[in-house]
Amino acid sequence: MKALIVEDEIYNFNALRSMLLDVYPQTEIVGPVVDLAGLERAMQEQSRYDVIYCDIRLEDGICFSVFENMDVTIPVIFTTAYSEYALKAFEANGIAYLLKPISHEALRKATDKVLAMKFNNQNIVAMLESIGMKGKTSFVRFLKANTYDGALIINVTDVNCFMVDGKSTFAMMSNGTKNRIGYTLDGLMQRLDPMQFFRANRQFIVNRNAIYRIRNYGIRQVLLKIAGYDDIQVLVSKENIPVLNAWIEQ
Repeated sequence: MKALIVEDEIYNFNALRSMLLDVYPQTEIVGPVVDLAGLERAMQEQSRYDVIYCDIRLEDGICFSVFENMDVTIPVIFTTAYSEYALKAFEANGIAYLLKPISHEALRKATDKVLAMKFNNQNIVAMLESIGMKGKTSFVRFLKANTYDGALIINVTDVNCFMVDGKSTFAMMSNGTKNRIGYTLDGLMQRLDPMQFFRANRQFIVNRNAIYRIRNYGIRQVLLKIAGYDDIQVLVSKENIPVLNAWIEQ
C-alpha cells in the first residue's frame, strides 16, 4: 500500500506514520504535505497513491477548498480534532473520518475498508454509491455463458464462484454446472456488486451466500469452503485476510 499523509504538524505526522507502520509494516509512506498548494500538487498525481490520510485544517486553510475543485478518484481518510467537519468530509468522497487522537483500532478499520475497495477493483464513487452515500448504482444481474451450440443466460445470484482455469473463466453454478463466460476476473469485478462478491485471489471470485465455512490453512492462509464445490480450494493469503474480514463485516 502506498499512502500520502497530509498533515501540517510534524508531531502528528510522525505519530500517524508510526501507527501505520505498526499496523501495516509494508506501507510506503509519502509526506508530509503541509499546505493547500502542496495538496493541490499531490492531487494532480493522485493515481500514484492507494489512500490519502488528510488533516482537515492545514496551515493555510481548510482542505475542502482543494477537493471541491477536482475529481477525487481514490479513497480519502480525513483526520482532525474537530468533529464539526464530518458531513463535509463525506461530501468530499471521504471514506472515513478519524478524530484525533487516533487509535490503532480506528485506523485499522478505516484502512481495511480502503484495502477491500482496492482489492475488489471498485472505483471510490461506485463504492460510496453501493453503501448508500450517493444515488444507487447498478450492477450486472445476468451474464451470457458460451456453449458448444450457442449461449445461455445465467443469473449472477446463482453463481457460487467464478474460477479461472487456464485461459478461460467459468461460472460455477449453485446447481453444480460449470459455464464458460467471456470475462476476466478483473472485468467481472468492475460489474459485480462488491457487497456480494469477493475477489479471493487471482483464480477465484466468491459469492458471499455460497461461503459456508472459513478454515485456517497453515499459518499464513485461510480456506474458504464453497457450497457444492468441496473439491476446490479457495485460499486467501495472510496479507488479504484483513480485507476479507472487512468485507464480511460490511
